[in-house]
Amino acid sequence: MKKKILITGRLPEEIITVLDTKYEIEANDEDKPFPRHRLLSGIGDKDGLISMITDTVDEELLDKATHLKMIAHFGVGYNNINVHAA
Repeated sequence: MKKKILITGRLPEEIITVLDTKYEIEANDEDKPFPRHRLLSGIGDKDGLISMITDTVDEELLDKATHLKMIAHFGVGYNNINVHAA
């Protein structure tokens, strides 16, 4: 069974293709921020999260992320991630 990853931003197709060979992915394919309600409702069964600078990774999200083992951030900095909660 493949590990599940949520990708909240639009990534180049080449990257999605490579990730799709190893993981079951749910990805934002739009050029706009991933809606918070979709992030909260979609994270529950995911093993990994690739977040964007527009996403807030906080206690509320992490409480719902019962299977989460990895957070990767696509962008510069990580001030949108509550490192202490993570």
